[in-house]
Amino acid sequence: MGGCIVQSLAYNKRDCLSKIIISNSLIKFNQVSTHFQTFMLKLHAEGQPLQTLTEAAIPWIFQVSI
Repeated sequence: MGGCIVQSLAYNKRDCLSKIIISNSLIKFNQVSTHFQTFMLKLHAEGQPLQTLTEAAIPWIFQVSI
């Protein structure tokens, strides 16, 4: 997800960045990532507070394997 964000920033804010390095990024979202993104956008559209969006995203972003 970070690769998509930095590419968007690089495109939209070209004057602020001289170089970027993207490592271990995705070419496209897989089915699970697409579902997560759709779900988060739905929560946002329903007016959920930032705290709720953050709590929903944290387990997906910081997955811990045991």
